[in-house]
Amino acid sequence: MSGQGLSANVWKRGIGLGIGLSVFLLTASLVVASHRSHEAAASAPKSARPELIAGPGQVEPVSEDIKIGSELSGRLKVVDVEEGDAIQRGQVLAELENGDYRAEVESARANVVAKEATLRKVINGARRQERDEAWSSVNEAKAVMENSQSELHGRGFTRRARTLWARGRRGQGQV
Repeated sequence: MSGQGLSANVWKRGIGLGIGLSVFLLTASLVVASHRSHEAAASAPKSARPELIAGPGQVEPVSEDIKIGSELSGRLKVVDVEEGDAIQRGQVLAELENGDYRAEVESARANVVAKEATLRKVINGARRQERDEAWSSVNEAKAVMENSQSELHGRGFTRRARTLWARGRRGQGQV
């Protein structure tokens, strides 16, 4: 029995040594193969143009929702771009109909003129209380007119639109 135990130990050692040697040789061959593939890749001629990969698909922006808007509400008069067109920051995309705002400014201007006429009439023959009341009325009308102008000029209209408006031409609203 002791002879069989000794031969079993030798046998186990031989198997362990064989497995260890196999693992070592496998690892060494993988390292050599990896080193050769890296050398081959490094020595291969590099093209100036990157590889192109073709496939079906669609390029989309990071977010599907790109929000644009205007501080003014109203109906669109003209849309200057089509879906898919390239646009730049600050580019006019559409024009709003601004007839309502123009009418409001003109109405306020006419009201100021009427109040100034009333003031002149009162100043030329009125009591102090009537004059103060007329001045208050004129100041109120001017405030309404300035508010209408600031809405027309300051909210959503470009500097070019303000210049055109001042010249009496139709302005462009910026969306």
